[in-house]
Amino acid sequence: MPSHSGIQRNEVVDAAAKMALTDHNITPFTLLLSTSKRLIAQTCQSIWNESVTPALQTTSVGQ
Repeated sequence: MPSHSGIQRNEVVDAAAKMALTDHNITPFTLLLSTSKRLIAQTCQSIWNESVTPALQTTSVGQ
């Protein structure tokens, strides 16, 4: 963005972003679709357990 030009921290971040886009030495990491779905489901369940379960336990809904 032109309004951010000249700001040192933004210049560093912009340079890092450009380097990330031009780096072609990325090794692909392939996962089976079934493995990806399982990992996503486990992550969602973990987030649910950590955030929603304690909240439900403190309400009448959880009792």
